[in-house]
Amino acid sequence: MKKCPRCGKAYPDSETFCEDDGVALASASSSNRGTRVMADNPSGEGAPVECPVCGGKAQPGEVICNFCGTRLAPDQPEEKTAPAPSQASAARTRVSPETYVPASDRPRVTEHHAEQDSIESAEPGDRGFGVLGFVLAAILALAGGAWLAIYLSGRHQAAPVAEASPSPAASPSPVVTLSKTIGVQVNGDLTGATQRDAATLTKVFENNKVSLAAAYGHTLETSPGLSDGMMIRLHVMPDGTVSDASVRVSTAPNPSLDAEVAKAVTGWKFDSSAGSAIDVDYPVILATTSDTASIESRPGRSP
Repeated sequence: MKKCPRCGKAYPDSETFCEDDGVALASASSSNRGTRVMADNPSGEGAPVECPVCGGKAQPGEVICNFCGTRLAPDQPEEKTAPAPSQASAARTRVSPETYVPASDRPRVTEHHAEQDSIESAEPGDRGFGVLGFVLAAILALAGGAWLAIYLSGRHQAAPVAEASPSPAASPSPVVTLSKTIGVQVNGDLTGATQRDAATLTKVFENNKVSLAAAYGHTLETSPGLSDGMMIRLHVMPDGTVSDASVRVSTAPNPSLDAEVAKAVTGWKFDSSAGSAIDVDYPVILATTSDTASIESRPGRSP
């Protein structure tokens, strides 16, 4: 004897499947041991069922195709039970049998089509903003190109170049000479004195006037327009040295210039003489030009 492991109905040993539920029968000894054999196909049919729409394979006994949702056995009434939340959401994603198209025949969605669909689905306001942004970008690009063309064509104004500041005027060269209207004067006992005549004393001045020019040039650094006519007295010893010197008269008294001139002439050296010491007066003109006549006409003043 054989027995259905699902409903418990007994069959002869010649039977293989249960007539009610199609489950493979088991021998009575196996049933007594508590072993329950589950049928591989609940419907009792051995071959899988092919979906008439998509061609998918379904297990024997299944009513709905798991691939496209097509009813496999339309003659059998379907149990109208509310699907679980997960089953309902899965059912919504299935393609209805009437509109299902096989995968091989489905059209491909390219990037161009997707972009076109997104443009067509955009609202009119969004498309208006997009067009306006494109126009503004084009205007800015044209303006930038025009400016670059003008700049490269050399029409732009060149940056101003700072003019070099004029170099300061060179300091005037000092002119040191003897007066043409007043000669060199000698005061003292000239008895027995040699090398004390006017020509010899003038020669001593010409040989040493560079020291006076240096003193006058130093004063011009602070007083550029200064010119002066002065009478310088030297006390010359018999051995030819100068023991004392001073500025007796000056047309433009300047204590600092007078002091430098007196210091400069004390370094002069005369030829020795057998006579006594004498005083020599030099009428000196200090100027920055060769026009010394105007300076000589000035009244002199004692410093």
